[in-house]
Amino acid sequence: MGTILLLSRTFPPPDGGAQRRYANLCRFFPPGSIEVCTSRREGAAAFDRGQAYPIHRMPVDPNAERKPMGFLRWTAWALGRLRRGDVGVVWVGDLHSTGRMAWLLERLTGVPYGPSFYGELIRPEKRLWMRRLAPRVFDRASFFLANSAHIGERARDYAARIGARPPGPRLRVIRSGADVERFNPRRGRAAARAAFGLDDGPLILTVARLIPQKGVDDALRAFALLSGEHPDARYAIAGSGPLEAELRELAERLGIGARVLFLGQVPYERMPELYAAADIHLLASRPIPLWNENFPNACLEAMASGIPVVAGAVGGVPEMVADGVSGLLVNPRDPIAIAAALRGLLDDPQLRAAMGAAGRARVERELNHERAAREIYAVFAACSRVPLPAWGPR
Repeated sequence: MGTILLLSRTFPPPDGGAQRRYANLCRFFPPGSIEVCTSRREGAAAFDRGQAYPIHRMPVDPNAERKPMGFLRWTAWALGRLRRGDVGVVWVGDLHSTGRMAWLLERLTGVPYGPSFYGELIRPEKRLWMRRLAPRVFDRASFFLANSAHIGERARDYAARIGARPPGPRLRVIRSGADVERFNPRRGRAAARAAFGLDDGPLILTVARLIPQKGVDDALRAFALLSGEHPDARYAIAGSGPLEAELRELAERLGIGARVLFLGQVPYERMPELYAAADIHLLASRPIPLWNENFPNACLEAMASGIPVVAGAVGGVPEMVADGVSGLLVNPRDPIAIAAALRGLLDDPQLRAAMGAAGRARVERELNHERAAREIYAVFAACSRVPLPAWGPR
């Protein structure tokens, strides 16, 4: 039987959204069907020991594979691995650096390859030789995996921009999912609140990096507009980033500092109980030049946990959150509109429950890791030059 080789700089640790997607997909593939080749990271040994598939850590620091020596060392290892003859397909985590590796490997060995597109910027290459190589890398790919229709459109635009042939049927939109076992509405709210030292008042939660495009500043302004009507409500922000000090200062200026909890980077293992403690998940992401929200893990995990979502109607979010059914979509640059959506949910516990249940039902039905892994594996099996293990229950 053959195997899949994932070449990706993006893999845990750290435990970001794209990293978790890859790791969660890999654990659903049939035993013996996947190997991962990635860069070395602090804390990787402990993570790798807990996985049921081989993880090969290259002696290359993150992003060093873009430099000639790092690229050569990584490619040389992968070439040796492919020459054993059992790798049927190469799965690429980055169209640029690891995509170039896969293109070269395909020319040398004939093993087909294809990339995944998530929320990463499909960016123009800076160097002339990279720009000239980009359409060749794109053209020889056997498949493209987009985790939303939004990112699929960006892939088509990218092909046109670099002069590559359209992806056509090679492009498959297979939406990301959540871990329905880890994140579920069965967790006790009271115990979850106690674990984080929270009282019993309404809790709005944002899980996001503290960077401009996540719109936490306008979320704070929206929360401030509710302060008189819901004096017992709290707003918890889980995440870290360069804007933390600025956002803390803004909360104080708005007079809500005592009611806003900056939780910092919450470990992934504790995230299920944090969602269980919340009543609403808020993500006010907004577009900035060369970036737009794609298919955010935080909203998926909130839906899996059975809580409604208020989110910006941008990027791939409308593909995930059904407006008026599993949550409310708003203009993320309008704190008044965000506050109105939050107010409607805070004032109506039955509506919150109904939307939370609808979100959970959709995750169980279609937005889960097992469904995504099964559909992606079918793409690999169709392209592989050697038979892969049959799909079956874990």
